[in-house]
Amino acid sequence: MVERERHIEDGGNLVRIEPRQRTLFGEPTPLPIAPAQPAPLRRFYMTADLRVETGVPRTAMDFYLRTGVIQPTARTESGYLLFDDRELALLRQVIEWRARGIGLKAIKARLNRGGEGDTR
Repeated sequence: MVERERHIEDGGNLVRIEPRQRTLFGEPTPLPIAPAQPAPLRRFYMTADLRVETGVPRTAMDFYLRTGVIQPTARTESGYLLFDDRELALLRQVIEWRARGIGLKAIKARLNRGGEGDTR
């Protein structure tokens, strides 16, 4: 025997309540546990995407990469550099510091990225 499906209102949205099946003895069978939601996918940006998001010219982006101010998060099989949201936020902070007149040596010291082309 299967109970009818019921709908309840939850903040203006209709929520479907799954029917419960009963065994021969009238006891409800346990409902299956909903699978865990997968972790949200991380957003990656290519170098051109970072330039579009921040308005940094290509030559400045290349300079920041060469000097180690920003560093790629990953690389594709084809060799393209990928950056995550953290690195995008860091680049925006670097742009703000540069607009205030802070030099690259001071910025790298603030970021704890001392050497040229060093990795994390």
